[in-house]
Amino acid sequence: MADVVVTNYSGLMHVALALQRQVLILADSMCIDSPACRQPGALLLPLDATLEQVLSELPGG
Repeated sequence: MADVVVTNYSGLMHVALALQRQVLILADSMCIDSPACRQPGALLLPLDATLEQVLSELPGG
């Protein structure tokens, strides 16, 4: 029922993308090479992203 999912590079990320949710992915450079991370709705953030950075990417943020 979530509209947006914040996750690391994991199974949850793949499930959320399959359900066509917006996904904020906290990941290292490994994710850049993954086709899943380039799907519509996927947004990559660095692993060391601050809470403020994450919140600013959320709808209405």
